[in-house]
Amino acid sequence: MAVRSRKFYDLLELKTTTPSEEELKKAYKKAAMKFHPDRNPEQPEVAEKKFKQISEAYQTLSDPRQKQIYDQLGEQGLQNGGGGASGRPPHGSEAQPFGSNMGDRGARGSRRHFTPGFGRDSGADPFDLFNEMMAGRDGRRRAGAGMGGMGGRGRFQDRSAPDFKAVVNNTLNCTLEQLYAGCTKKMKITKTVVENVTGQQSRVEKVLDIEVQPGWKKGTKITFAGEGDDPGEGGRAQDIVFTIEEKLHSYFSRDGDNLIFKAKVTSAQASKGLKITVPHLDGRNVTVHTTAGEVSHGRLKVIAGEGMPIRKQPGAFGNMIIKFEVQR
Repeated sequence: MAVRSRKFYDLLELKTTTPSEEELKKAYKKAAMKFHPDRNPEQPEVAEKKFKQISEAYQTLSDPRQKQIYDQLGEQGLQNGGGGASGRPPHGSEAQPFGSNMGDRGARGSRRHFTPGFGRDSGADPFDLFNEMMAGRDGRRRAGAGMGGMGGRGRFQDRSAPDFKAVVNNTLNCTLEQLYAGCTKKMKITKTVVENVTGQQSRVEKVLDIEVQPGWKKGTKITFAGEGDDPGEGGRAQDIVFTIEEKLHSYFSRDGDNLIFKAKVTSAQASKGLKITVPHLDGRNVTVHTTAGEVSHGRLKVIAGEGMPIRKQPGAFGNMIIKFEVQR
């Protein structure tokens, strides 16, 4: 299959458009190391822009669904939710963002576990992968790159000192798929610990398991009390706090417990009635039928119970809202 755009492949210096998981991971690591802002102090803004582009390329190509859209429609296809510049879906199916060959790959309620940076079906987070990669280097850089610069100054840290942070805040990027099904994210940290008797400091690695619960929203906080640097002299170690951040999805947006899907259709399709097939976050296909004359520009159609899990109501789900955009 001819690939519409090679930009993402060129950013990762990939020779093939069908790289293996290991080839993709190695290419990302190499490019991310080269353009990380910390390694380019002379041009940090240029390096940061390049680093973000590389991360976007890896995130897209490591997700089978997004890679399919990109290969067929390029970046504009991703921005249009898979509908392309004209609003027409690939494979020629009416108002169907991925065509019918996606299949039913799962059932509601199935709980999938994701390990950042491992497995193309995991929706791997490039920043998580980079942090894990950096965790294998010197302790100062590990702490700085992986956990927002916590600890590791080579001396006792007075908790009452103005430069000692009692809480270290970090962002935990999650896809809508991860927030729908729940997942386990593993974050490797390196922290300073102090031996009570001798007062000797050492650097210790630890993996924190973050159990993301189905239905969690942007802004949800997870606290690991006392898992940061030890200030010594009987002081209490830092708390590590992760705050959930929702990644942009290629075709869904979220409004509370509801999922919003924009269906771009032609005036002819709207007048005749049509069938819309939407791949759900759990791998199922949700099919919606409209009758002749039912669809108009801006019209909303609510599919009850096909939204996000509702945290305070086990077994309950929000709605999927189809928003029609009639192309004139």
